[in-house]
Amino acid sequence: MFFVAAEANAQYKAVQYKVSQKETLYKIAKIYNTRVDSLMKWNNLSSSSIIPGQVITIHDYYKLQEEELEMNRLRYTLGSNETARNEDLSFVQLKLDSLQETKQNVDDNDPFAMVQYFDIAKLRKQYEDSLAVIQEKYDAKRSALEMDLETVLDLVLKKYKKKYDENGYLIKNEEIAKEVDLEEGQENIQAVKVDQDVAFDNKVKDKELEDLLKAQEEAQKKLQAQAEKEEQKLLELAKMKAEIEQQELAEAQAAKNEALKKELAQKKKEEEELAQKKAEEEAKLKAEKEAQAQKEKEEAQKKMSNLEKELAAMQAAKEKALDKKAEKEQAKLAQEAQKEKEIASNEMEATQGDVLIFDVAVESKADTTSKKYKKQQAKLKKEIEDLDKDENMTTIAVGEVEIKEAKKNKKTKIGDEIDALSMEKSRFLLSRAKMEIDKQNFKKAMEYTDKSIKLNPNYTEAYMLKGDMMASFTYYDKAYEQYQLASFTDNSNAQLYYNMGNCLVYLGNKVKAIEAMNVAIEIDSTYILAYSGRSALFVELGKYKSALYDYTKILSLNKYFYPALKGRGIAHLNLGNYDDAIRDFNQLLEFDMEDASIYYHRGMAKMYKSEVYGACMDFLSASENGYSEANKAINKYCE
Repeated sequence: MFFVAAEANAQYKAVQYKVSQKETLYKIAKIYNTRVDSLMKWNNLSSSSIIPGQVITIHDYYKLQEEELEMNRLRYTLGSNETARNEDLSFVQLKLDSLQETKQNVDDNDPFAMVQYFDIAKLRKQYEDSLAVIQEKYDAKRSALEMDLETVLDLVLKKYKKKYDENGYLIKNEEIAKEVDLEEGQENIQAVKVDQDVAFDNKVKDKELEDLLKAQEEAQKKLQAQAEKEEQKLLELAKMKAEIEQQELAEAQAAKNEALKKELAQKKKEEEELAQKKAEEEAKLKAEKEAQAQKEKEEAQKKMSNLEKELAAMQAAKEKALDKKAEKEQAKLAQEAQKEKEIASNEMEATQGDVLIFDVAVESKADTTSKKYKKQQAKLKKEIEDLDKDENMTTIAVGEVEIKEAKKNKKTKIGDEIDALSMEKSRFLLSRAKMEIDKQNFKKAMEYTDKSIKLNPNYTEAYMLKGDMMASFTYYDKAYEQYQLASFTDNSNAQLYYNMGNCLVYLGNKVKAIEAMNVAIEIDSTYILAYSGRSALFVELGKYKSALYDYTKILSLNKYFYPALKGRGIAHLNLGNYDDAIRDFNQLLEFDMEDASIYYHRGMAKMYKSEVYGACMDFLSASENGYSEANKAINKYCE
């Protein structure tokens, strides 16, 4: 019985198990068919937390073979994979629920609602694809594990069928376990009895065998003591080596930290020097720009001064010519009046002595009762009535009788009714002004334009042409005044308000310029230039969402308007829509590969997406095509 108990107890032993990465007490307990609280008790653990490399002792378990351990490991792996799959599926499902909630919160009145819906649909498709991928990956892994488990399970049931049920689970009934142990013990006892019979029959060899066993036992003890001594020595050496390695590691880490500090200090110093150099370059560039701007302003003022002198000379010559013309007309009128007076005097002299005589408010003492006097009065009254019908005559008093003289031409103004002849002459003069512009004779063109406006103050095209000439000489305030006069005659011309907006841009009033562009777009909702001008102003003011709307509108009107494609890409870049920005720049490069700035902006979008290699290659392309900002980007991000 003692031998059987000893053999039975030999089926139980303690195992030293070294913890691997991501292993838990639960996993170890499953593999060795024990409990977590037992493992904590045997190893004096206060919690179930363990770390990689930690040694766990396992007591009182029924001795397992490699096949049995492999079966337990496969079962645990199947369960843990199933748990991981459910966690991944739950995570993706939460993302889909979050997208559904985001979609419900989108405002349909927002001009960018369709863009948001598109982004949400794209993300939803990605997550749904992820669900399928996760399921497919875990199905394949589970299928492989189940095949391995089936193979190992068949082997275990064949080799250890007394210890496992038909499903491959360990029999926990203690009586059955004891029966298994007793059967194995009985087999061992039978073998020992056979050996004892042989030994009894050979008594001579018993004593030699006993001595040999004792000698072997003593040798075994001696070897065991020596092995323990060697093991102790090895442990001390390992401990000493670990301390040395730890000390060397600490010294190496300290040296590395010191080197890193020096490197960071050097890098900080270089960055400060670079920043200082950049500031100096920017200051120098700013000074050069200011000097250039001042020079251009002086040249513009000089040019404008010359233009003003020419205009003043033109005006003086014009007034002088008008004065001469007025003098000639007055002299002609005086001659005609004198001639008429002489004719009247001769006629009176030919009549009898009782006729009327007028001489600057002095009337003769004629007989007012005679028939001839009454006849003359009736004739004079008829002539006065005829003069009253002439709108170009004015009334003056001479004695007791009112007479008419010619009026001076009345100056017309905006809103007055213009006769057809004046309108035709005005059109002819404006055509001559355009011909003079083609000849680069702007002085003569300005003169013809002024004459055209004088004949027809309601001529919108004349005001616009004059404004265009003023703007070409950078005299934007006077150009704006001419465009305003044109708007008084025609407020339905979209190009007119677009020109006014451009003048306001040069005059520094961007907000008012946007208002002018708005009016142009209200008049003509398909006017691409107005959208383009307004979007550029939005970008300068940092209103990238508004600019994005305008660029998208332009491309819906004309998909080949490539400046809008570039502007939309830059707006996307500033709004953080890096994928959309890259898509616009890629499309633009299909038609224009020589614009270096496109490579630079696409490189910035890639850099923000952490695509460093692609970004640096774009910076290099921009630099090789002469874009100076690309060199700064290469120094900052790529070297």
